[in-house]
Amino acid sequence: MTKINHIFRISDRARNISLRPDFENNQVIITLPNFRAEKKGLEFFHKKESWISRQFKNYQTKIKHKIKIEPDEKITICGVEYILKSHKKAGVFAECGILFVSGNELVFENRVRRFAKKLLEKYVKKEAKILAKKLEKKISEVKIKSLKSRWGSCSSNAILVFAEQLAFAPKHVIDYLIAHEVAHLEEMNHSASFWNLVGKLYYDNPETAKSWLKVYGKTL
Repeated sequence: MTKINHIFRISDRARNISLRPDFENNQVIITLPNFRAEKKGLEFFHKKESWISRQFKNYQTKIKHKIKIEPDEKITICGVEYILKSHKKAGVFAECGILFVSGNELVFENRVRRFAKKLLEKYVKKEAKILAKKLEKKISEVKIKSLKSRWGSCSSNAILVFAEQLAFAPKHVIDYLIAHEVAHLEEMNHSASFWNLVGKLYYDNPETAKSWLKVYGKTL
């Protein structure tokens, strides 16, 4: 990995020394309460080198694997691979593995994401209903929304919510999250009983999907 530089910043509001990665400029900003703290700030920087290295490594992974939603790129939506093509015909439609999208580059990505959201909603509703039936449970509603801090949720009144960006995740990851939230219809916790239930509803090792989300989730 390229050497990571550092710069000092003095802030009257800072009570302690803090570090903030500046990925674009390949440096770490060390915020100090005063100039006299520079030595301690540098010591803190070196003490946290492993943490800093991980942050930059994770950022590089995100950049490398981030999906590109633009003409002639390949993307996967709900487990199906498409080649994106710009098209004059209005709307978005799929044909023989090609996803035709109308409009200029300013609206291209938004139209693809809206299309993917609809496909995800259709897929999740179908699969969640099948799994819920195994538990003899009923789902009140399935919602696909823009979520920032979680991938899904299950309310006490059986409303399942999933992050719309999951449409671009591998199918086994989507299926895991469906099983996870459906299991909450019976177990509103993360106890051993809950995970046993997930194991019965999901065909693969949950840790595989969880690991994928941890490493690549932010690339979606």
